[in-house]
This record gives sequence, structure tokens and C-alpha cells, in this order.
Amino acid sequence: LKTIMEEMDVGPADAGSEAVETHMYVSKLAAQTASQVTPSCLTECNGTTDEATVDPSSCFIDGKCYEEGDTADIFGKSCFVCDPSTSQRQWSEAPTLGSTQCFIDNICVNSGDFLFYQRRTWSAKIFSSCQVCDPGRDPSGWSLANAKEFVVVDGASPPNDCTAASTTT
Repeated sequence: LKTIMEEMDVGPADAGSEAVETHMYVSKLAAQTASQVTPSCLTECNGTTDEATVDPSSCFIDGKCYEEGDTADIFGKSCFVCDPSTSQRQWSEAPTLGSTQCFIDNICVNSGDFLFYQRRTWSAKIFSSCQVCDPGRDPSGWSLANAKEFVVVDGASPPNDCTAASTTT
């Protein structure tokens, strides 16, 4: 069996060998059965795990146990944490969100990191010269690095996402 992935808007000459090497396909082939061991953070489980009792110092998120303080960094969301006092079934906002990190477009971004555009996963990143994560100003959106110098161009991608601000007095 041979699987071929083809990008419709890119010719084979432009795709390069990187495209072949960076794609991955994941499939779940089996589910746990009733004979499987109950997850360690569930103190009582008489039916499904959705109705089970979770240990007070743990979280049970997406079928996996996490200790209090564990982050969702493995999913690219380091600004979310297991906080059983807030929720034992969902990730909670970490103390870093709004102080040293922003959550923009479903991604945790560190303070001072600039917006970037990347046409393909193997392409070079093209950074904005004006849109930056500034959690003190907006923890859920991009902020202008210098509002006196730049204006955002709606719908444009870096490096054309900003233009010089009008200097009319």
C-alpha cells in the first residue's frame, strides 16, 4: 500500500523533498476494553470514566491523568495547567497567561514573540515587524510594538502586515 499526499496549489518541483519527510498520519486502531486497568487518578469508577471520581489533587483530561501543576506544554499550550481547584476535567489558565504569555489563535505565545507567517510547515518563518505578544496590553491578541510608528494592514501577512503610521499633524 502506498499513500501519496499531493498539494493542489504547489507543483512537484516547488514542493521539494521536505514535504515527503514532514507529513504524518495518525490513526487510533483500538480502544481500551473493560478489562483494562482503571487510570491511577480515578478513585472510584463504577461506570464510564466520564462519571468517575477524580482524586482531589489530580486532573483527568482527555482520558489521561495529570498531577496538579502539570502543564499542557506537550500540546503546545504551556499557558494552561492542571488546576483541580478550578476544573478536574479541563485545562485551566496558568498564572503565566496574561503575565508572561498570550493565548492567540489557539496557541500559547511568549511575551515579546512576534507574529509570523509560514506558508508550509517546512518553509522559513516570516516575522512581522510590528505585531507582538504583549500580555499586559492584550493577552488574547497581537499588540502593536510601537503604535506611533506602525498601523496594521487588515488581512495582510508578514512582512506586509504593517505600514508606517501617518505623520500628519
